[in-house]
Amino acid sequence: MSNPFRIVIVGAGPAGLSAAIAIAQHPSSSAPSRSVHITVLELRPGVQTIGGAVNMTPLALHYLDALGGAGARLRPRGHAASAIELVAHRTGRLLATLWPGVDALRVRRQDVVEALTEAAVALGDSNEDPDALRIVYGARVEDLAELDNGGVRVTYTREDDKARAAAETIEADLVLGCDGIHSIVRRRLVEPDRPETYTGKCVAYGFLPATAADAARWTRAGGQPLVRHTTLVQHGAESLLLARHQPAGDDETTSSESSLYVAVVMPVPPDEAGDRREGRAVRDKDELRRAIADRFAGGAIDCLGEVLARCDDWFFYPVRMLPDGGAWSEGHVLLLGDAAHAMPPQGESTGVAIEDGVLVAHVLSRRGDGRDVSRMIADYEALRRADVAALHRTSMARWNGGGGGGGWLGRVVMEWMAWVVVSYLNWTSDHFARDVRNLPLPE
Repeated sequence: MSNPFRIVIVGAGPAGLSAAIAIAQHPSSSAPSRSVHITVLELRPGVQTIGGAVNMTPLALHYLDALGGAGARLRPRGHAASAIELVAHRTGRLLATLWPGVDALRVRRQDVVEALTEAAVALGDSNEDPDALRIVYGARVEDLAELDNGGVRVTYTREDDKARAAAETIEADLVLGCDGIHSIVRRRLVEPDRPETYTGKCVAYGFLPATAADAARWTRAGGQPLVRHTTLVQHGAESLLLARHQPAGDDETTSSESSLYVAVVMPVPPDEAGDRREGRAVRDKDELRRAIADRFAGGAIDCLGEVLARCDDWFFYPVRMLPDGGAWSEGHVLLLGDAAHAMPPQGESTGVAIEDGVLVAHVLSRRGDGRDVSRMIADYEALRRADVAALHRTSMARWNGGGGGGGWLGRVVMEWMAWVVVSYLNWTSDHFARDVRNLPLPE
């Protein structure tokens, strides 16, 4: 067996784990005998993540199905979301339906990471080579140094072993920085002068129990269920997200035991947003609940106050982003996911990170045909940058859009604009059918 191709992946989130699984499954096209050793370094001591419920599009699920069966592991943990309904706060009536009939899944981000972790561990255990794919938890990256041969020396310490102070090193042919918006890989080596910026808004989210009796009582205009799958209550330029994220019973609208995910985006001055990097539990839950209730007071959906009052555990985090463009690579180091292109929430961010990992494996399939690492990194960027730039424009348009003015007329205008936006999004939903694994690779 020839010298293995060594890859270090920093970060065991959706991007890092997807890349690890996809690369391990994808042999070199011309040198299948050359093994690959993948080491995933994760700062947290175990399978932990932040964030609420996420929307897994059909495309994301398609990729997960191919990633060691992660899709099959994930589906029983989520709630089928065949549509997103936009409901007017002013009238309680349905404005439009987004992506009707699409086989999506609403699930906790934690469940996505767990499903990918289980798939990665199973793949590593099935290989006779113990170094084929391994995950090291509690690993803090201390240094990244480029070597004369083009490789990278990664130095890390183990947070879970206080007695062992000595640092450990790995010399890698390629390093993938998948460690999020606050990426140590980006700050240490790729682009130290590209800091994240605060968007001026924070996300407050929480979970609440919802019984069959609740579902029957929580209705909108015409007695229709307030939440079938996922509902966006549109109030001027603001929206309140209500979504099921657990498996439903035989009757999806009256499941005997279920849970709702609630989220709202709120403008918050920088001095009040704080500088915490993680989502945090809200200490004054009553104050936050009142603030959200005040924003959505009045209107024609009488049950909103009860729904918000039922949500007892709230989490709150400032939404940050990276400036568009910027460097994604340096030498044999490549950034994926939020480490490269963090943007405001746009409905499929987790799926984008997964797709990054799948695409990099496709590009690396030529690692044995004489194509060097730097050129394969350039191939990846050539295939990926246009898509990410388009997603960034869409994300910013949704994030900054609206501002349609207060008062009755402004709300009516924003409701009308919702039809325009939904028509466009339904028109572009055919991108769910694409597959980056089929993209022609650059010459």
